[in-house]
Formats: sequence, structure tokens, C-alpha cells
Amino acid sequence: MLTLTVCPTAAGSRFRVAERDPRTGAPTWKYDVPKASSAWLVSRDPLVVALIQSDDGLDSEQLVTATSQGTTQSTITLGKDYIAGCTDPLPTCNAITVVGNTAFLPTDPYSLTDPSDIAAFDLRTGQKTHTFKSPDESTWGLYEAMAKPSSHSSELTRPCTPPPGSCA
Repeated sequence: MLTLTVCPTAAGSRFRVAERDPRTGAPTWKYDVPKASSAWLVSRDPLVVALIQSDDGLDSEQLVTATSQGTTQSTITLGKDYIAGCTDPLPTCNAITVVGNTAFLPTDPYSLTDPSDIAAFDLRTGQKTHTFKSPDESTWGLYEAMAKPSSHSSELTRPCTPPPGSCA
């Protein structure tokens, strides 16, 4: 079971992902998420966390992958070029599809009439590996993640106020 905990600090919120024993709730490992104003769990295996760093909270600007030892493996900077679909206050990143060690994201067409592509990123390196071009100038989106819940979605929890001692 994975949890995403919001830990209030004097400098703002801090986020922590933890693998927990489903019987006891005790953490088996923890990952402190890099600085962000909000964070969402995108994938469990591999662990992918989307980070919202802007004050507007409209979409995530980075994807971070972590190892099972709780260290950052790669960082993918999305900027305004990709639609991650991770927004506050919705606990979802429904425009990102993760298959194995690859994340697929639609490019931002900047207009509903402009074509978009699908970009693939290697989650181990954070590098873009290829792009699927729209064959007919259409706008593409990855909607399978919205229509078909992933096999691990029940194991992911939305950010919540931590119980005493969770942020220590």
C-alpha cells in the first residue's frame, strides 16, 4: 500500500510517499518528494510522482521517478509543452499513461484546433525516447487512464493530513 502524506512545515508543505504494511500501517520505506506546492502519485511500479510547482496549481511541471530505496532516479521537466493532467484539487494525473519504464504524455497543442503528438519518456533516464506524430492534424489525448483504472489504483491514496509522527 502506498500513501502520499502532506507534511506542514514553516516553509510550506512537504510531501512524502511511503510503502506501508497493509496489516499494521507501518512504513517499510519512505521517499521525500522534491519541493513542490502539490504532488500526485502517477504510478506505483515504477514509482512516478507528478509535481506542481507553480502557484496556479493548474498542471504539473515535473515528473519524478524514485527507486525502491527511496532515492530520486530521474526527473522529467514538462514545462508548458506537455499536458500531464495533474491538477489541484483533483487527485489525478489522468493524461499520463505509464507502461513498464515508459511514460506517455500528450503534447500541448496550445489551441484546440492545433494538432498534438504523444511523447514517450524513459522513466529510468528521464529522456524523451520518441514521439508519435498525429497522422491527420488531429488533437490526441491519452484517455485510457481515465476510462480504465490501472491495476494499482486502489493502492494509491490522495494527499491527506498526516497522523501524528508521520512526518518525523
